[in-house]
Amino acid sequence: MNHKDDRSRFGLLVLLLIATLALSGLSNGAGVRLGIAGLNLAVITVGFVGTRAKTRLWKLAGLLIAGIVGTVLVASYGFADLGVALGATLQVIILGTLAVAVLARLLEHPSVTNQTMLGAVASYLLLGQVFAWAYMALPGYFDETVLAPAQQGEVPIYYSYVVLTTLGFGDIHPVGALAQRITVLEALLGQLYLAILLSRLASLYSRDQLHFARPDDPTDESTT
Repeated sequence: MNHKDDRSRFGLLVLLLIATLALSGLSNGAGVRLGIAGLNLAVITVGFVGTRAKTRLWKLAGLLIAGIVGTVLVASYGFADLGVALGATLQVIILGTLAVAVLARLLEHPSVTNQTMLGAVASYLLLGQVFAWAYMALPGYFDETVLAPAQQGEVPIYYSYVVLTTLGFGDIHPVGALAQRITVLEALLGQLYLAILLSRLASLYSRDQLHFARPDDPTDESTT
């Protein structure tokens, strides 16, 4: 197999995830919410195509349809909180599946390349997106405040990345036992992800260095 052709393409996926993060800071209007949901559809498409996952076309179509339904539920004014929660839950499931697919594809790389590094960044950013949609879904199921100050109808992407990176600014904090435990879980996963992935990348890099440092095969010299 040609490893050059087998390399996944994660650069566009990283750009889309960064664009989602940037857009989430503009406002909480319907247009911004629709834009974030639309970017998530693009992330789903580009992500699964980039991983070259062994998924039948109908399965990918099902994921896209679920993403569209989630987009409509989240962005529409006509739905109650439960509708928003269902839409956000669909996003959690789909983006979570994509994060696992990207990570699995990443671990298949035989050596560290630019795409390996971009894939590592993409899967880390996806983890933050998954938890952001999870925080948004909680109020619809439990009818209680999840974050304070309350993030009304907003995907709390900023809060999620603050937790994931363990910055802990304290300007937004979890309210209630469930939200607090999910926050702790995200922080733990963020740290474990970095520790395990860095170990894996270091192992691949060391193996590459050892390979390049080997002397030429003496049998090659005898044939010259």
